[in-house]
Amino acid sequence: MLLKQAWRRTNSCQENHRLLHRARRLATGNAGPEDAISADRETLKSGARFTATRAFSQDDLAQYSGLSGDSNPIHTQRSSAQAAGFAGGCVVHGMLTAGLFPAIIGSNFPGAIYVSQTLKFQQPAFAGDDLVAQVTVLDCVRIKRHYKVTFATSCFKCTTPDAIVVDGTAVALLPG
Repeated sequence: MLLKQAWRRTNSCQENHRLLHRARRLATGNAGPEDAISADRETLKSGARFTATRAFSQDDLAQYSGLSGDSNPIHTQRSSAQAAGFAGGCVVHGMLTAGLFPAIIGSNFPGAIYVSQTLKFQQPAFAGDDLVAQVTVLDCVRIKRHYKVTFATSCFKCTTPDAIVVDGTAVALLPG
């Protein structure tokens, strides 16, 4: 129920695409002053939400397989995925999906240090699925020149907000 309410309050897929482009500008050093988010108590208040959207392609899965060494054919061969019971096609690596969370935090807060992450994989995502990854501030504590922030993390299919792919919590140190 909480996720459905959050989906109604969060941005549309179009808005999430706009935010993703902003994150890419930050990541590539092409950001303008309007793109920066200052890590302060107001920005990091409980309930503050940051999102990104992404659809992983077959090429993305093949590249990740090569980089990670995960050569399970359910990720790169549709026939293997279907033989294993995944009618949706090639399964996106769980850790590739989970990698969206530190990307959101690092893109929104340059200089962030990712401390920990818990993950619970709920259901598979398939190549081509439009995914929405979201981090929501749960707690923020000032520690010297940093903020220690605990985030709720969730990734779900854009077309079905109650179809959670992976969720958990993350802790990051953000420059303050």
